[in-house]
Amino acid sequence: MWENGWKDIVSIDFCNPVIEAMQSAHADKPGMEWKVMDARDMVEFETGSFDAVIDKGLTDSVMYNDKFSVMMAKVSYEVARVLKPGGVYLMTDYRDPERVQELFERDEWESGSLTQEGKITSKVHLFKGKRSSVEPQTPDFLEELIEEVEGDVQGEVLEASPQEDSQEWLADAIAQGTITIPDEGPADEVPHKDVGQDKPFKF
Repeated sequence: MWENGWKDIVSIDFCNPVIEAMQSAHADKPGMEWKVMDARDMVEFETGSFDAVIDKGLTDSVMYNDKFSVMMAKVSYEVARVLKPGGVYLMTDYRDPERVQELFERDEWESGSLTQEGKITSKVHLFKGKRSSVEPQTPDFLEELIEEVEGDVQGEVLEASPQEDSQEWLADAIAQGTITIPDEGPADEVPHKDVGQDKPFKF
């Protein structure tokens, strides 16, 4: 994306070694930022600060957790919050489209939900949502549940996420070259017709 003209990009992950590796690999690209952050709590970002959000595999990474619906409700709220009205949310997911869409049946999205735009591969679906002007709200039926399981969710996420042992393994793997971060590679084609080269656009 950066090579194709999108110069204001912020990428997040809650694994510090991954962020450090990507910062090092792309240090020559001004305007590209990398931050350690939880997508369920993007408090560092102001409301309405992004034109687009791209989610590549986030839902798949937590889909087998039994608090999945609660976690995705929080992600849905945070994504809607940081997007500007009219902003676009693109998401890839392996799961059944109907299950994805029902997680995002919210007034914050113009159509009331995300729409399936097609497939990237035979198994990976592409979804798109457009932010409406409605102020994002935590779903009423989940408010008490989120409060009740907050500690459990945090504990389970930490247990399932790359923490101390796996972070050390990842850092060692990157250092030893078992996992490589390419310095250069073919850039994906990203159309500019709806934005224009001279219009600031934040991802």
